[in-house]
Amino acid sequence: MTSHVKAFPLIGLAGRARTGKTTVADRLTAEYGYSNLSFAAPIREFVAQLTGITLAELENTEVKEAVILWIGKSPRQLMQTLGTEWGRQLVREDFWVRRALAAAETIPGGRAVISDVRFDNEAEAIRAAGGVVLHIVRPDALEVSSHPSEAGVARDPRDFIIFNDLSLSALHKEVEHFLYGLWRRAEKADTALLESFRA
Repeated sequence: MTSHVKAFPLIGLAGRARTGKTTVADRLTAEYGYSNLSFAAPIREFVAQLTGITLAELENTEVKEAVILWIGKSPRQLMQTLGTEWGRQLVREDFWVRRALAAAETIPGGRAVISDVRFDNEAEAIRAAGGVVLHIVRPDALEVSSHPSEAGVARDPRDFIIFNDLSLSALHKEVEHFLYGLWRRAEKADTALLESFRA
């Protein structure tokens, strides 16, 4: 880990499918001591149990998009409707948010990255918990679904943006710059707080 980068407690990653959210989460986990959480983890586990498809196979794009003949839906469609139509609409809108934030609170040091922020209320809950939202933008990412869960999250002035349009090493450098930006923001906030006490 680079010495001048300070870890930030909670990071939510937003962006369309295939923009690099998982890659960024993996980098934060491997190099900066974060624990990778996901709103969709319990959804994937349920679909894996239901269909007999392994969790590893569900990470494969071709498997995720292929229609399961005896169901007539793809794993992606099953996960989308379980997460949105069941979890958000039938149970409560913040059902998955509450579950993930509760899990984040149990992580030593609070270093958690939530790798699949898909709705505005999820992003706002992360901000309200003292975290930040990082938007991953990839210009050549194609729309894979018209489902509401793929519509994207509105950007807020408090958010950060990474453009993933170069090499993997360039993306890794962008992640480091992002963390350094968080450190500078926190440093300025601490200075302002100290000055307010002196005034």
